[in-house]
Amino acid sequence: MSTRTLLWMGFLGPVVFHGLGAIVALTWPGYDPIGQSISSMVHAPLGWLQTIAFATGAPLSAGWAFGA
Repeated sequence: MSTRTLLWMGFLGPVVFHGLGAIVALTWPGYDPIGQSISSMVHAPLGWLQTIAFATGAPLSAGWAFGA
């Protein structure tokens, strides 16, 4: 993979992770981002999105480390 591709993966990692996390948090009534951890969102109605965020965000972010 090219360095440019790896750096773009590093840019997309946090965007995907936080974007999917925001969707789950906003659609879960009663979720308190101050009092509850982000990991507890896997129990939300759209918790499968948070699982995808964990599964895709980390490898994409790791791409930045290899590209840098």
